[in-house]
Amino acid sequence: MSQARSDRVSPAAAQPASGLILARTDSSGNAEVDAIDPTTGAARTVATFVSPDTSISIDPEIVELTYGSSPMERAMFSPDFHRVVAVKKTSDAAVHVGWLDTTGTFTDVSAATNGAPGSATVTADNTPMFGTDGTF
Repeated sequence: MSQARSDRVSPAAAQPASGLILARTDSSGNAEVDAIDPTTGAARTVATFVSPDTSISIDPEIVELTYGSSPMERAMFSPDFHRVVAVKKTSDAAVHVGWLDTTGTFTDVSAATNGAPGSATVTADNTPMFGTDGTF
């Protein structure tokens, strides 16, 4: 997964993912999504996510949520596989959640959900995920 920046899949150039989808992460905070055609066995890379620095990592914890009586898996990737749940740890040990896209850009949603400066209330994000419509 040590691909050069120009080798990354951009949303405009990407083909829809179909077949068997395999996602893997590495210890450097990077991830790759591959699609395997079940009829031919041919594999292709759908998206590669490379963390821009060591403070941002792919959120590797798969959490089983219970909605009513039905368990469901947390969706780490957007439905088009162009975004993945990521966390950023700041120098003051705060943990921010958001997503990393295929260009290596981290979008921090914690800053948008935390209280006003000086507020004693801080929002905690414990199960970030994507909805089936692509919402975070």
